[in-house]
Amino acid sequence: MLFSSKRFILKAIAMAAVLSPNLYAEGETEKQVVTHYADIAHATFEDALQTAKKLARALLVCWPTLGQKRPRV
Repeated sequence: MLFSSKRFILKAIAMAAVLSPNLYAEGETEKQVVTHYADIAHATFEDALQTAKKLARALLVCWPTLGQKRPRV
């Protein structure tokens, strides 16, 4: 998937940081700002991945085989 690429995300964050000079606090460099936003993005996606894995494990507990008839919700 195009937008799930880590490189694409980091480039988008870097571009936003470079094009928005008001984002810089006094004394912070472009690299520090980009690193900060990259860390935030990484933490967000890491959290989503962990949550998805927990959900997948929970679903396998409820329905251990794909051929098993599932109750309607």
